[in-house]
Order: sequence, then C-alpha cells, then structure tokens
Amino acid sequence: MTPRLTARHFAFAFFALAVAWSGAAQAQFGGSGGGNTSGGLPNMNMIPQKVEDPAVLEQREKVDQAYRDSLRKQSLQAPAAVDPWSNMRGNEPAKPAAQKPAAKKPAQ
Repeated sequence: MTPRLTARHFAFAFFALAVAWSGAAQAQFGGSGGGNTSGGLPNMNMIPQKVEDPAVLEQREKVDQAYRDSLRKQSLQAPAAVDPWSNMRGNEPAKPAAQKPAAKKPAQ
C-alpha cells in the first residue's frame, strides 16, 4: 500500500523549501550578523565618478546661458499675427471694412 499525500504534506514541503531558499539569499547579501549597516545589501558603486575638466564645465555654462538668453529674447518679442487661413484665401487684397451709413440729420 502506498502512502497518500495530503495537503499537509504539500504545505510542509512548501514551507521547508521556502526556509531553505531564504537562508541562501540571506547568506548572499550578508544577513543580519555581517556587520554591514546598509540593510543587508552590498556596499558597491558600479557607476564610476567622472572628474570634469573645469574648461569643459565653463563652456557648458556659457552655452546654457546663451540658450536661456535666447529663450528670454523670444518671450519678450511681440508674437506675430498668425493667420492660419491665409493660404485658403488666395492672393486677393484685403477688402476694406464696410462703412456705416451716414446718420440722418433730424429735420428742423
């Protein structure tokens, strides 16, 4: 007769595997007894710090200032009148505004 596997057996196996895998992960990141104060993560900086040349930094600042000045000049200029329908009207000259009829003088 073969033993029957129940839900308890599966739960126990799952719990045992979870404990085993968490122990391996804890050992990988230093765990709690390692003296590492960064929360268990390794202290590594994978991005090297670049030292910029002062001349390059000065040139970038000049370019940035010129860009900001050009934006300021554009915002100070009055916007040009934009007519989105100008190409639909053709080349006809603009018609003068209709004149109001002369007001009648009261009879005396």
